[in-house]
Amino acid sequence: MIPREEINKVKESAKIADVVHYLNNITINKTSSTKLLAHCNCCGTDKKLSVHLGKNIATCFKCDQSGRTSTLDPLGLMMHPAYGNMKFPIAVRELAQLSNIIIQDQ
Repeated sequence: MIPREEINKVKESAKIADVVHYLNNITINKTSSTKLLAHCNCCGTDKKLSVHLGKNIATCFKCDQSGRTSTLDPLGLMMHPAYGNMKFPIAVRELAQLSNIIIQDQ
């Protein structure tokens, strides 16, 4: 079992850009210094998944309008069926590894 403190540390340290590059099923269409525009795997639309580097979140403009998905943080992106499709403990461990954090199990 992963202690709550370890989970919080991972969530605070994880960067959405690292997750996007780690998950090889996200096609980046356009980049700027503050955000990436990518293909949304949920609705299938190019340049609608906006990855805000400063806010550390990803949002699809089309899916949000139809109410099918919500804003995703790094952990949410790792667990979302259209992207990482990982179970919670695996997603936390993968994020920890991306963030160079060693998790101490109980």
